[in-house]
Amino acid sequence: MFKFITSKEKLSELKPYFQDAEIRTKPSSKGTYVSFTALEIMLSPEEIIKRYKSLSHIEGLISL
Repeated sequence: MFKFITSKEKLSELKPYFQDAEIRTKPSSKGTYVSFTALEIMLSPEEIIKRYKSLSHIEGLISL
């Protein structure tokens, strides 16, 4: 499971990295941010780390 907090504008940058995943989003109470959860089976810890590193270029993305 991958969890992030981001702005609504950045969702379009994040979603292509999780095409095969079940995605859930939830807006914050004020609507400023969005909680993004992607459920995907990964076969090794290295794959998970690689995925997180591949997203490091997205400005303002908070990984949980």
